[in-house]
Amino acid sequence: MEDRCTTVSTLTDKSSEWIIKVILIEKTNIFPGKDHNTFQRFMFADEKNESIQGIAFTRDVNYADNKLHLYRTYYIGNAAISAITDERNQAGSVPWQLTITKTTFIKQAQKQNELTLNNRFPLTSFWNLDKYKNNDSIRFNLLCALIQGFPESTISTARGPRTIRRFIAVNPECRPMIFTMWEPYIYIEGVQLMNIIHTCPIVLLIRPKITTYYGIDIATRPNTTIILDPPLQETASLQTWCHENRAYIQKVISQKLYEKINQKILAPAHTQIRPISQIIASSELIKNFWIKGTPSIVNIDQKFFIASCATCGKSTGAMIDIEFDCNFCETKDTKPKPKAKLQLNIHDDTGYLTAAVEEKYAETLLDMTAAEIYDRYTKQLPIPVHVINERIQKQTLLCEIRSYLPSQRQFTPLYFLTAFLPDQSSTHPVLEHTTDQKTPQSEGEELIHTITTSEDLITLADKSAPPATPSSIYKNSASAGSSTSHTTDVPDSPTPIAPPSAKRSLDKEFDKESKHQKLT
Repeated sequence: MEDRCTTVSTLTDKSSEWIIKVILIEKTNIFPGKDHNTFQRFMFADEKNESIQGIAFTRDVNYADNKLHLYRTYYIGNAAISAITDERNQAGSVPWQLTITKTTFIKQAQKQNELTLNNRFPLTSFWNLDKYKNNDSIRFNLLCALIQGFPESTISTARGPRTIRRFIAVNPECRPMIFTMWEPYIYIEGVQLMNIIHTCPIVLLIRPKITTYYGIDIATRPNTTIILDPPLQETASLQTWCHENRAYIQKVISQKLYEKINQKILAPAHTQIRPISQIIASSELIKNFWIKGTPSIVNIDQKFFIASCATCGKSTGAMIDIEFDCNFCETKDTKPKPKAKLQLNIHDDTGYLTAAVEEKYAETLLDMTAAEIYDRYTKQLPIPVHVINERIQKQTLLCEIRSYLPSQRQFTPLYFLTAFLPDQSSTHPVLEHTTDQKTPQSEGEELIHTITTSEDLITLADKSAPPATPSSIYKNSASAGSSTSHTTDVPDSPTPIAPPSAKRSLDKEFDKESKHQKLT
């Protein structure tokens, strides 16, 4: 049969009388679809590592589920082949999908003819994720440990309410992030992970997406696959790292290093910076973009703060000295706290853009904390806008902007400055003393020095080794028989941005393929 096999790359919807030899590298749970139907997805890869996705529907799901087992090799032939017209739905390396039915030829290969899993899941560094933000077409894989899970929550979307669950994801690169799991994953994988979350389970996330809800965070998409305890060499190394770095893991949780205000977002490439005139003139809403310009405060009558929930940070109309019930996190009888917020104009050579900025970035621009701003407000002391403008107008900033088009505004979007970084080419870097300018390497060094001697960060890679890569960060020194502990190296990368701020999510809502129902 070996001599009759073709490769995945040669298949089309016109192919007939074909057989491929493939290893099953992905297999989802059985998910509910529309009209009480069910489906299950598969991913097959041949010896050339070309992959093609498969799917089984309602009446064939149980057959396919029992017939096909993960990481085993099969000869498959004459399945129906259909084209994938939307590249966002393409999970394999070819734009085709196999429909698995009871009439599909499937025969398991003998042991001597089995394919291996080697190099089937190339891993991406956490420090390289910035370039994937809000991009639905790029495919990548992440290996991480989940160290804490949060209760399920329901959020409003353009398609109605959706249930999500959030986890904290870490790896030896010292860049903790939020991992948001959407339906239907929360009902099976989410429950499994919550049951063992105290063990810091290792997961392989295949084809996740990167969003900017929490500065930078990971989320599932409709064709994401979540593999618990994946059969990779790096899995054991990451488990060892988690066991030896309990102090760092507790630090991430207790100090909330995964939150937006504590994250380090990397500076954009030069090609990602847009002229302001291009943004203003665009007929389509550009939701996330970078600009370079000089800030100035024009509206001198603004309050420079808003009231917000002390628990979740969401804005509220309650007055600072009156207790209220938060409608977002459902905290009862709590008093709001002031949150810095201001409007400013950002100018470049082509025009200007008006944006709102909150929290740490607003405090940095004003050079005062939210408490100080509120104190001046209660004492009726004006904010010295002219002095602030003289200072900040000496600095050119790289600004990350989100745009949002409220329902009551059909043509004019609102803009939010969610991060900024002083331009290193500026001759007067006046904001550097308040804006975090750490590199990933210095971030790792600070984590090491802020943990006590008995809580040293441990790594599996030798300090004399070259900068970490997605594969080298999981190097298992234990296999060499060494019991020596080493501090964690974080890969070199461009200068990161100061902690992001704006709490409001402006991301495009999760694009679901079908309405899923809860599995029982």
